[in-house]
Parts: sequence; C-alpha cells; structure tokens
Amino acid sequence: MRKNSRRVKVVEDKYRAGLVYRCVARAYVEGWYPEMDKHAFDEILLKGSIDEIEAYAKVKEIMCVTVALLRSILKKSNIHLVKDAFEVLMYSETPEYDLEETIIEIRLRNYSLADKISINHALISAAHDVWAAANSDWFFDEKKAGQRYLFMPYELIGVEQAFKFYLFVKELMALMELNASDEALVDAFYEARATFFEKNDILTREELIDYIMKADFNPLERDIVEKLRTDREIATEIADQIIDQI
Repeated sequence: MRKNSRRVKVVEDKYRAGLVYRCVARAYVEGWYPEMDKHAFDEILLKGSIDEIEAYAKVKEIMCVTVALLRSILKKSNIHLVKDAFEVLMYSETPEYDLEETIIEIRLRNYSLADKISINHALISAAHDVWAAANSDWFFDEKKAGQRYLFMPYELIGVEQAFKFYLFVKELMALMELNASDEALVDAFYEARATFFEKNDILTREELIDYIMKADFNPLERDIVEKLRTDREIATEIADQIIDQI
C-alpha cells in the first residue's frame, strides 16, 4: 500500500519540484552563481515549476546520473533502491518516507566511514563528468578561459571546485545517511589526487602538460579533444590553472 500511494502521488505532482530537487537547485545556484538575485530565485522555487527552475539551475540530468550510480553501488551490497527513486527525489515532499525501506537497509548495513567517502567521491566525480559533457561552450568562452581546468578529470580540479560539484549530491547523501564530514572528504580528495598523479606518472609541469594534451577524458566533447591535442598553449594554461589549485 505504501509503495502504491507513493507512485500515485509522484504521478500527480509530475511537474512540480519536490523537496530534494529544490534543495539541490538552491545550493547549485548559491554555489555557482553567487551574483544571482536570491530573492528572485526563491520566488521561482516557491512556484515549483521544474521547467522554470531548470532554466536557471540545470541539475535534473546530474541528479538522474548520480541516482543511477548510487543504485549500482548499493546493489553490490544487496541493497535495493526503488525503481522510481529518481522521481521521488524530483517530485516528492516526503522523500525520507518514500525511500524509508532503502534508508533502513543502509542503516543496517552499517557502512564504514571509508565506504561512505568512497560512495560520496564516486557520485561527485560522476556529477562533474556530466557537467563537463554538457557545458563544452564554457571551454570556448574566452570570458571563462581561466576555468578550463574544470574540464579535466575530477582529481585535478582542486578541493574548492570539487565541493561545488558536491552540491549536486550532498542532499542525497544526507537523506540516505551516507554523508561524511567535509574534513574527511577533503582528506580523501587529496589522497585521490596524489594517487592520480602517481598512476599517470605526472611529476613535473611538463608531464602534466603532456597528459592534458592526450585529452584522455571520456566526457570531453570532440571539439575540446581536438583543441587539447593540437594546442599546447591552451594545455599549458590549463596545467598552470591546475597547479594554482594545489
């Protein structure tokens, strides 16, 4: 009965933004567009129209991908995330009730801090990859040339920017009781970056430039790949931007 009631509610509220989606959208705008009129955006959130919110905060696709990845991760522990979990997060006002069974399973599984950090980083990385694939126009916008390093692998973008992508998944992690402290996530990010440099034999600035020119990063659009592989000057600029984040 509970599941049937939930699905009826989701269908009825199909076009109105739910609690988790609104929280993610607000966090995204506050983190990425601090210059935006918060009062005006709050009015948009209050109306609850998905289409209107997406015009300012394109978070739906990233939420869809991160939920799918979370489902895959939980499945390895024999934890079932309901089929309509994405719809619950998009439209429900009571997600903690609608996902109660999964939350209880996660609680009983008693994930270690290391496990939680691993899950968080996997979802943050996925959020970053979706963003990189969908925003190639940023790369070629000269006004944003100083942010081209954001199109590099997640491990290279720096803690501050990594936490901006964390805004896409923080609410979900808290809801599912898989959240970790900011300090733990920061430490894990530094470890991931060190491992990345070691794995890819990057010890010097020149080796970093050479790595960038390989453009060996799946989410990149073809036009970005071609630019990186042929323009050492841009690769050098990106390397210096990465070094500035270290």
